[in-house]
Amino acid sequence: MLKSLKVLSVLGLTFFLTIAVSSANDEVWQSIFNNIPAEKEIKQGVWQKGSLYNASVDYRISGGVDGKLSDTDTINMTVEGRGISPISFIGNKTQLTEWAEENKTTLFKAVFGNAPDLATSGRTSSQSLAQSAFMSSIYMAPNVSSHHSETGVGDSGTVSFIPISNKDIIISGQHDRMEIGSDSATGKSGIMAYEWRFGESLAHSGGITIPYRQLEIDDNMNTEYHHAAFMPFFKKRWYQPSGVVEWMVNATLGVTYLKSSVFTDGGGYLEYGWGTGVRYSHALTPNAIVNAGLMYQGLKKEIPNDFVPEEVRWISDALNDLPWEHNITPSVGAIMNFMDGRLTLKGEIFRVHQVQDDVMDGYENQTVVFGMGTYQATSWFSFSLGYKESFELKDITDKSYLIDFKISW
Repeated sequence: MLKSLKVLSVLGLTFFLTIAVSSANDEVWQSIFNNIPAEKEIKQGVWQKGSLYNASVDYRISGGVDGKLSDTDTINMTVEGRGISPISFIGNKTQLTEWAEENKTTLFKAVFGNAPDLATSGRTSSQSLAQSAFMSSIYMAPNVSSHHSETGVGDSGTVSFIPISNKDIIISGQHDRMEIGSDSATGKSGIMAYEWRFGESLAHSGGITIPYRQLEIDDNMNTEYHHAAFMPFFKKRWYQPSGVVEWMVNATLGVTYLKSSVFTDGGGYLEYGWGTGVRYSHALTPNAIVNAGLMYQGLKKEIPNDFVPEEVRWISDALNDLPWEHNITPSVGAIMNFMDGRLTLKGEIFRVHQVQDDVMDGYENQTVVFGMGTYQATSWFSFSLGYKESFELKDITDKSYLIDFKISW
């Protein structure tokens, strides 16, 4: 059943991607030039200025009528962006498409920085997935017993790190509030996850994490950002006196979908990769646990060129040329139990490092502080409230309020 669900999920993502990219607007240049300036319309023979995500664009279009870009119009344009020298163009629409393809890498960097997801959502998909993988490991951390158990490790009778449940389901939601440069954004994100523990002392686990994220950005293009992924995983635990070492490996298949007044029909691209990590937890007392971990997540973006209109083929070509994204995430945290384990407080600090080449200055690192309180209402049901905030990303404020529900059996 679970294998069938995974196959159907992958097919669904692929179908969604195909619809997204194949529905792109055939008059993209006209849409771009109509939405860059404050007037939201091409004014023939007049110099106009505005922004296209990270890029500043000055242009004049001559030879036609307002609001339209014909094949014979003359375009005079200069593009500036963070990390590039200004580039200029003079010619018609056909020549503009050829010029954009020749300068695809420079244009892509000017408009989107490292990637479209960074320009629109304030972080790359790999940074989001690194957060999701880390948060999932916190949410799915097995309930442990603070009472003596014959199956526990050690003879002190203080703490057993052997899980007390075989299967867990997590549904976690976040309300996100962001400032991306001078633009505000609000949205929702969260994680749905399933974990099945098996083997002697339940030392092995298999399951799937499904993170999702949606943002509406109050920019000059009314951008909408959507991201979802499937992350099947496997875990192995080694029990020690008063501690446990847990190793995890995962695969990733995701999709990012963007829509704006420029790309009115929307567009998307596929993401795939893998990750691994190790985490050590140690009981200082039966009710005080500390942990430390290190995680890696890698991701590649790709879009089938056959589905992309020729006018914006430069975007897909530049995106497909992007290198693998590599993220290293160290972490430290603590857990405190109260009321015989019915109330648990968790605190974590983790730092996402982008370690691939050519990362934009100011976006290499992201420190995340996370706190959560969990109440175990019954032996099989618990709920949590929490807060998460990110730091270090340049010109970006990222705050989230969390709630989750966990079912165990």
